[in-house]
Amino acid sequence: METTFSWLTPDILESIQDGYVFLDREMRFVYANEAAVRLLDKSREELYGRSVWEVFPTEPDSPFRATLEHTVNARRPAHAEGRGLLNNIWLEVHTYPSQQGLSILIRDVTEKRRAEEKFAELSEERRLALELTGLGTWKIDPERREIDFGERARAIFGIGDRESWSLDEAANLVHPDDLPKVAEAIRRLLDPAQREQYRIEHRIIRPNDGSVRWLQAAGTAFFDGEGSDARPTRALGTLMDITWQKTVEERTRYLAEASDLLASSIDLDTTLSHVARLMVPRLADWFAIEILGKDGNIELLATAHVNPAKEKQALDVLRNYSAYINDQFGVPEVIRTGEPQFFPVITDEMIKSAARDDRHLRTLLEIGIKSCLIVPLKTSSGILGAVIMIWSESNNHYTEEDIGFAEEVARRIAMAIDTARAFRKTREAEANLKTWNEALEQRVQERTAALAERNADLQNFASAASHDLQEPLRKIKTFIELLKEEIPNPSPEAQTYLDRIESGAERMSQFIVDLLALSRVTTRGEAPQRTDLNEVIKDVLSDLDVSITETGAQIEAQNLCVLDADATQMHQLFQNLISNAIKFRKPDVPPHIRISCEKAEDERGRPMWRISVQDNGIGFDQQYAAQIFQPFQRLHGRSEYPGTGMGLAIVQRIAERHGGSITARSTPGEGSTFILMLPEKHAPTEEIPKATDTDGYMETNQPVSPRRPALQDSQD
Repeated sequence: METTFSWLTPDILESIQDGYVFLDREMRFVYANEAAVRLLDKSREELYGRSVWEVFPTEPDSPFRATLEHTVNARRPAHAEGRGLLNNIWLEVHTYPSQQGLSILIRDVTEKRRAEEKFAELSEERRLALELTGLGTWKIDPERREIDFGERARAIFGIGDRESWSLDEAANLVHPDDLPKVAEAIRRLLDPAQREQYRIEHRIIRPNDGSVRWLQAAGTAFFDGEGSDARPTRALGTLMDITWQKTVEERTRYLAEASDLLASSIDLDTTLSHVARLMVPRLADWFAIEILGKDGNIELLATAHVNPAKEKQALDVLRNYSAYINDQFGVPEVIRTGEPQFFPVITDEMIKSAARDDRHLRTLLEIGIKSCLIVPLKTSSGILGAVIMIWSESNNHYTEEDIGFAEEVARRIAMAIDTARAFRKTREAEANLKTWNEALEQRVQERTAALAERNADLQNFASAASHDLQEPLRKIKTFIELLKEEIPNPSPEAQTYLDRIESGAERMSQFIVDLLALSRVTTRGEAPQRTDLNEVIKDVLSDLDVSITETGAQIEAQNLCVLDADATQMHQLFQNLISNAIKFRKPDVPPHIRISCEKAEDERGRPMWRISVQDNGIGFDQQYAAQIFQPFQRLHGRSEYPGTGMGLAIVQRIAERHGGSITARSTPGEGSTFILMLPEKHAPTEEIPKATDTDGYMETNQPVSPRRPALQDSQD
């Protein structure tokens, strides 16, 4: 349960006499202690998860609804008193807002209300019975200007056995800040024209120990006569010590304000300074937050002191006399052990033993430390530091009941520190990442520009080289033809030489053509358009008509897919695959080639087409499946199967240019299957380069004559 009362342990919540309820933002019951269950006369099963007005539908006009709605809307604490949700009791309800919902304290004031309503009828003989209810009693004699306190009231005030006090003496028991409102309330109580009921909450200062207590007092006056001539004869009333309730209220209010403050800002230093100011003087006279620095030293994050004149001295002590991490007491010990240290009473001897030097001692004695509580700042990653709470100016003293509250304060501060540090690291990482990304983008742009320039140079070189190399080859072939004409009947040896020269020139010319075709796959393509592979295959089969007829090849290709592609390069790709399947056929077995398409997805979930080209040819060993796509790689000699070993390298380059891939599966003697994975649609971010150069040399993306295939499989 995360509420503004989360510093109270379940044992404490269940032990207090007042009811405690927590409602979430939808006004649904989340928690109710045993006292609340009793006061509301509902089981936890009847409460939890249900709206308060669903549980109590007959209370729409009660003062409690107005109080709850005011707290929710104004985000401020409020209280109300009235006939309870059960008609036979009176309840006093205090509501406190938080980010999580609404905390509610419920107090049964039935006895008090009954006592107040009938107080006018009580005689002196019944005072003892009244005090047995736990309420203190008092009586004012207006003529003698005296006030008498009952036994219970004297114990609350800490005034011993003295029963009668003058009103002026009794005024010294009231806290100076509350004395004006108490005096005004008594004046109205005794004024015949006003005759107001006396109902007030105020502080007192107990003379026996100097401690501050909160009282809730009520009373009524009796008059002799009527109208303005009447005179007050006596006033009777009750009082009750509500210090614990006010402490709970104050701490709840502080935690709510501190939580809102800690959650509203990432400026940690300023926020913690404000949190320290909130703490003083309501819950401490001197408050400080210290953390363990990276170098092992203890550093001050924030401090506040109730006395501005002593704040500089307090700051001087924390900065110039900071604790050493190896000290065996105080903040260092709390950081090492993770356990709080509690000093209900600080004596001068304890201060002397802790002082480092005379100046330190003198400053500590001037500040005055009466009670101290130190709790660790705990997070899941370890102990960050400690929170120090000190009573020095007032006569208050911390008790063991304060430890839980202090630990809750420290928990929220530690969470804020941890969050701020994480945010700071995130910001630093974002700044570094931005710098790295900018540097990387710059390098990518530079590399891209350099690569584009090199590709252009390489393309120009390839084109020029093709032109320059083809020219002497044409001359060689021309001279061979001339020699054949000049020597009509050459000797067998001369004929062999001429045939070998002519064959070498042909292979060299084809090699140059294939090499240039490979280099131009990514530079001479067209922008992708919707392409029907059925039409592409029809054109390819038309180009390969001669070789298909000569070999008796059978090609099955029906209901193929439509995709975004460069149609010319698709023609080139399938022409190479089909011509290879025809070329690498089994002896005396007609080629049988099956082409099919099916939908698929790649590893990123993109819609793809899986295109299979399966044949019944000679096949190959699967260990060479990757090697066959490398340029110039051959698994057979030229005497068996002619070619340059560039065909499948070009096929792979075309597939990759389209954002796809190609793999092969085969078994020797059982044919081969080539599997293409091509995107169904072209992604705008996957730019497919388009050729821009017009060097005038041979275009390899034009249909190749089936009589002389320009692109041969790498198995040649």
